[in-house]
Amino acid sequence: MRSPQSSETLQKKSAFVEFLPAILLAASILLAVFSAYPDYYSLTAKQDEYAQAAKEKTDKQAELAMLGDFKTQSSVPAFAIEIFRYASPFREDHILESLFSAGNSSSVLPLSIGIDRGTKMPNGLSQGNVELALRVTSQTALMKYFEYLTGTSGKKRYVIKAVNFPYDSTMSKSDAFQVTVSLGFSHYSPR
Repeated sequence: MRSPQSSETLQKKSAFVEFLPAILLAASILLAVFSAYPDYYSLTAKQDEYAQAAKEKTDKQAELAMLGDFKTQSSVPAFAIEIFRYASPFREDHILESLFSAGNSSSVLPLSIGIDRGTKMPNGLSQGNVELALRVTSQTALMKYFEYLTGTSGKKRYVIKAVNFPYDSTMSKSDAFQVTVSLGFSHYSPR
């Protein structure tokens, strides 16, 4: 005859044996999850990288199409002149010619000129500077000269950064005076 204690032990062993497959299944699932987690994380990261690369590819294709259109437009003579106005090479003789070829040599006389190559901008062009000291015959002549510098009819287009001239309300609009002007211009420098 079996003792009651051994029957109880046998029941415990049989209960353990019944739950052993469930315990092993749970342990194997946990082991699979923990071993597959790095691969899942890596797969998710790769999917994010792929999505980012696809977006960059789309952006670059759009930029390439825009550059193709730009190349087509650049063959039109009027557009080529406009490009040259902003992206011409840095040459002091061209800058001097563009500053004083307005046919206003008698009304605007240069006293001193300083030309600086400037710094390269993120768009690939460089921003140069011109410092002028001028003798101007009248305020009207100065305004015409500024219109010429900033207008579309010149060989180069300038931005007026600063102007310094004496302004006296008692001064006649036809009185001569001196003015200093700081100009900015863009140019292409391959360096």
